[in-house]
Amino acid sequence: MNLLKPEDQQRTKGDDGYYNKVLGEGFSCNSTYKMLYGSVSMIMKASGVGGCVTALVTMSENGDEIDWEMVGKDTKHGQSNYFYDRMLIYGVNGGVHELPNDGKIDTDYHNYTIDWSPDSIKWYIDNVCVRTLERADTYVNGTYRFPCHPSYVQLGIWDGSGATGTAQWSNGPIDWTKQPDKLTSTVKEVSITCNSDYNQVIN
Repeated sequence: MNLLKPEDQQRTKGDDGYYNKVLGEGFSCNSTYKMLYGSVSMIMKASGVGGCVTALVTMSENGDEIDWEMVGKDTKHGQSNYFYDRMLIYGVNGGVHELPNDGKIDTDYHNYTIDWSPDSIKWYIDNVCVRTLERADTYVNGTYRFPCHPSYVQLGIWDGSGATGTAQWSNGPIDWTKQPDKLTSTVKEVSITCNSDYNQVIN
């Protein structure tokens, strides 16, 4: 997966730091069918350049979302996150997780897994569970704010440089004057196992 260099990044200083007005063009791949509960894994080596984000995501039409994101520069960690029903509350539902065995996102291949069930979400790195979210713990004002709608599986690479807050979160903005024509994350394998109790599984 490649993130292509823009012709002119137009580096700009905002109130919270620098950002780029023009972004690199990234790759995104979406599944044809939706899944409701199951397991999604991606064996991948991510770009280590700050500002470059590589992601494995489940996304529903109503805005439920479950994420694995590998953020350049912070090469020893992966980030988990989730959203419910388009409630884009940033900095609340995320987690930062150290890779096992002193691994790095950009020099080694690692297996990132989302295990999604009706009662919990578990995030794994190399078959080690690094986070568990229980549905019971998401109850707020009479609603379980837990992803529970059929979702597409997406994977991609994107430029996090386009706004000051996002640029700082992604360890950017990317200084494209010091980068090659493209930044690359390499996917070795993607596997999806749907929960047969909630999906029509076609062999």
